[in-house]
Amino acid sequence: MAIIKQILTEFELKTNQQVTIELNEGDKIHIHIDNLRYSFDKNEFHDLATILQDGEKKLNEIKENKYDKSE
Repeated sequence: MAIIKQILTEFELKTNQQVTIELNEGDKIHIHIDNLRYSFDKNEFHDLATILQDGEKKLNEIKENKYDKSE
């Protein structure tokens, strides 16, 4: 079991799943979704965050294009 240095964020999904992102000893970042845990080092976490931001940007572009074409 890791030693938590700091809770970075906690929230609940619309599906009622609890999500916690924490910084742990050894600079490991854990993302907990209910009883599931993903473990990342700082570089991996940065890469994941970048990928998610890119995905959000692309999704917004798709939505904008869809709405522009329907007018």
